[in-house]
Amino acid sequence: MAIPHENPEDFDIYLRLITSYAYRIVGSISEAEDIAQEAMVRLWNQSGSEEIKNPKAWLFKVVTRQSLDHLKSARVQREMYVGPWLPEPFISNPLTAGDQVELDESLSMALMVVLERLNPAEKTTFILHDIFNFSHREISETLGVSEANSRKLFSRAKEKIKHRDARFKPSLDEHSRLTQTFLEALKCGNLNNLIALFSEEVTLYSDSGGKAPAARKILKDAEFIANFLIKVITKSLSNEKYSTHEVWFNGSPGVLITENQIPITAFNFVVFNGKILTIHALRNPEKLKFFQDVS
Repeated sequence: MAIPHENPEDFDIYLRLITSYAYRIVGSISEAEDIAQEAMVRLWNQSGSEEIKNPKAWLFKVVTRQSLDHLKSARVQREMYVGPWLPEPFISNPLTAGDQVELDESLSMALMVVLERLNPAEKTTFILHDIFNFSHREISETLGVSEANSRKLFSRAKEKIKHRDARFKPSLDEHSRLTQTFLEALKCGNLNNLIALFSEEVTLYSDSGGKAPAARKILKDAEFIANFLIKVITKSLSNEKYSTHEVWFNGSPGVLITENQIPITAFNFVVFNGKILTIHALRNPEKLKFFQDVS
């Protein structure tokens, strides 16, 4: 296989691949980009002095090590995080979002949140096997564990998040329809219409990191959540300095609210049986800054 800088297309393919891999491990697109770029630079520098027969395997091994090192330092910050934690948004190009043929569950906020239940080795093994289709032999070489241990790690990971596989996967049309209807009901402040969109088990995760007003615990109950959203959001939308935008991030359609063109809230949803089951609301300015170019 060619070294990436011998073929610019290979370079771009590898860079996108390992960036998305690192993101799923660390939950930060900015950190993932730094990790991926550093790995590509190292490959570039070593290609002249070392025979690298499989650049993809080499890159994944380097990125895995760097990502796990990052998780060690991030763990303390996560434990001290104010309120619910959500990953930084993984934003698709808004010009091509409409060309998506299906939802990408492997990038969803819901999966990223549930992966936080796993320890680093389980998390990495699950991502490599379930999302990137690595065999257990390849995982053993990447992580430096035996194939038997790789299988055990994957089995434990599946057990911890097994409920995810039982979910009914909505169509893109259904997801888009519910997203648009949510936005319309929110703009109008129509309590009954908003409640009608929600599953009886609906939950709201609001991530502000303590840097913006937000609920500091996970909210439950359809009527309570609908009232909360109308109280906090609807009145603001009547002011001309606020505007709404449909955006595609973390593999599905979402809603972005801006104040004087500055992103202040981004909503993303889990849809189940024709209802909104989970609402993920980004309120942390450090995470919302990634929407600046699409608002």
